Amino acid sequence: MKIKHKILICISIFILFSIITAGIVSATDVYVYPEDSIQDAVKNASSGDTIIVSPGTYAENIEVNKSVTIKSKSGNPNDTIIRAANPDNHIFHVTASNVAILGFTITGAFEEPENRYFPDAGFSVSTFNETTGKDEVVYSSEGQWALIPKNWAGIYVDNTDNNIINNNIFLGNNRGILLNSSSNNLLENNTAINNDGAISIWEFSNSNIVRNNNISADETYRMDKYGISLKESDGNEVSNNNLLRLDMTLLQSDANKIVNNTINLGGIGITLIESNRNELSQNSISTSDTGIFLREYSGFNKLTDNAISDNFMGIELQTYSNNNTISKNTLNNNEDIYYSDDSNNNEISENNIDYGKYLKRAYDKYVIGVYRGYIVLISISVFGMIYLFFFMFRK
Repeated sequence: MKIKHKILICISIFILFSIITAGIVSATDVYVYPEDSIQDAVKNASSGDTIIVSPGTYAENIEVNKSVTIKSKSGNPNDTIIRAANPDNHIFHVTASNVAILGFTITGAFEEPENRYFPDAGFSVSTFNETTGKDEVVYSSEGQWALIPKNWAGIYVDNTDNNIINNNIFLGNNRGILLNSSSNNLLENNTAINNDGAISIWEFSNSNIVRNNNISADETYRMDKYGISLKESDGNEVSNNNLLRLDMTLLQSDANKIVNNTINLGGIGITLIESNRNELSQNSISTSDTGIFLREYSGFNKLTDNAISDNFMGIELQTYSNNNTISKNTLNNNEDIYYSDDSNNNEISENNIDYGKYLKRAYDKYVIGVYRGYIVLISISVFGMIYLFFFMFRK
């Protein structure tokens, strides 16, 4: 009886263990070789699996609808290339959460879209978790990198939040990274070379972080290209980026922080158009046409502690750009500050200006500048009196 009882206990434990572990499937590695299809591997994989792709060239457009990792076996994008089988479609179209795609060259989705908000891309990321009611993490390069050349968009993120896009190289795309209605994403440590638009944050893409990216163009500055663009997007942080021969533009974008960026050899370093309550601080802008340009109803912005030098114009305010604060900047340009007649009630104070090259008129509140080591306070009335007194005594 005791033996039978022990057997029954063992059977019960086995059954209980089987019930507990039922449905728990360990993640597996799925290998793909040049004669195989990555799409078939995704189709046959389970969530949590890793798809390892051997070196070679693959002509595919791949739908990723499961939480998988797809990576090159070598980790080297130069020997594992994925080209678009159909250039009028995305190469990777990611519609699942928690996907990582690592170590590939991804190229060939270059057809011009009829609607720019639905471009063909090396990566297209769009998902919505119906269970949680939230957009979730979709793409992460997890410290590795991908080479993404010659697509209409390198990575296109549509209506999806909380992505990490890092350690990629975007080369010769129409758009490097394009976010549309996508928030709380991290764009970090990417390199963008010779893209028409390196990083585009458009249409209600809020609270994103764009930092430590290197963005450049090999040719001379062109007005039809840009480094970083924000359109109708609020509360973003753009910091510690290096831009060479390319500019930064904010259009109808409010309450963004533009901090500690370096811009050289551009046209207009940073342009604000109908953009309010932004903070521009500790940026270095040099050898461009204009350092910072506030246009068309850009108000209540703070420009502080920026170093703006060797440009034709340092800071320019035009067309009802009112109620801005410009203080503690260091300027050394052909002309340091231009201020149009229709821009009013701006406070310009404590700027370090070697030669005092204020243009157009004195300012509504006051101007404090450092001229050859001396602090001088100039008001409109005092300046006028000194001017008249000087010329009366000369006669």
